[in-house]
Amino acid sequence: MYTVFMKTHMPHSNWVEIELAAIENNVRYFSDSSDVNVMAVVKANAYGHGSLPVVETALRAGASWCGVARADEAIELRSAGIKCPILVLGFTPISKVEQLIASNVSITGWDVDYLKDVDIIAQRLNLPARIHLKRWILGGVSYWSPLSGCIAYCSLFR
Repeated sequence: MYTVFMKTHMPHSNWVEIELAAIENNVRYFSDSSDVNVMAVVKANAYGHGSLPVVETALRAGASWCGVARADEAIELRSAGIKCPILVLGFTPISKVEQLIASNVSITGWDVDYLKDVDIIAQRLNLPARIHLKRWILGGVSYWSPLSGCIAYCSLFR
């Protein structure tokens, strides 16, 4: 059992008990019983439980990639020796893109102008940029329809 104690502003102590064996069992269940790729999402240090032990456990159990919120979390996993594909789920400032491309980390893209900037950096590095296209729906309004988004994205590479 892996226990993480968290102090809060509340008058009571709080704690979370994480059983890596339970994580392993859950990941194995989904990776073995279905034809899907399992992503271990470990945003915010695996929600305070320790990204590295959670990722290592999930990968052993069949997860094929990891998701993080920020660029620095992805770089931290790479620095710790994690080799699987990693996706930064949140926005990546353009100042961090070069490091992510060089580390073979996938970047989430929201709009064509951002993707053009990413492409310029990738060309300068002579490396591929791995992109996850994000479709935002806010208040029922789609800010990037699948068709127009794909057409705009593909037009970058004509």
